[in-house]
Amino acid sequence: MMLLHNIPIIHNSIFLYQLDIKKDYSKIFEKEKVKEANNGFLTYSSTENNILNKFKDLKQECEKSVNSLISDTLCFEDNNFKIFNSWITKTEPKGYSESHTHSNSWISGVYYPKFSKNFKIRFYNDLLSPFYTKVKTYNIYNSKHWDITPMSNCLVLFFSNMRHNILPNNSEENRYSLAFNILPNVSFGVEDSFLKLNIK
Repeated sequence: MMLLHNIPIIHNSIFLYQLDIKKDYSKIFEKEKVKEANNGFLTYSSTENNILNKFKDLKQECEKSVNSLISDTLCFEDNNFKIFNSWITKTEPKGYSESHTHSNSWISGVYYPKFSKNFKIRFYNDLLSPFYTKVKTYNIYNSKHWDITPMSNCLVLFFSNMRHNILPNNSEENRYSLAFNILPNVSFGVEDSFLKLNIK
């Protein structure tokens, strides 16, 4: 018996990009005003909901990464997109977020300015078969979730319907990140799937 080929037709992915950023954005983020978030413990979000517009070099690097994902990885011809909201998240020691998805969005991103082994984000495989037993080696076919520990200046991109959460911050310092959501801009798709948006 010989396996000819395996075809993972049902899948989701997490895309990690290393950004070319010289500034220490963890120090910059800590100066921004925040309010208590409604989906976690000791977790706060910025009062501005388009805060990436304040950081032109960071926004440019994020847009380059999204463009690469759409054009080079997804191989879509239409790569006209817009980041329509963005916010900073502050997670204090012992803080965490509940698992969630990003509604009304196509692709989402989270930028991490600083590495710590205690700054983790978890993504869930909600399409996993309900039949489960002990695993010899974890892989894309049997893992219920994947934990990511981003390096400094790492951007994590993912489809917005992928459930995720901030794992408990087990360090003694605040964890900062910047998240954003993306939609196609102007027009996208073909025939009966054609979509035209005008995002301000």
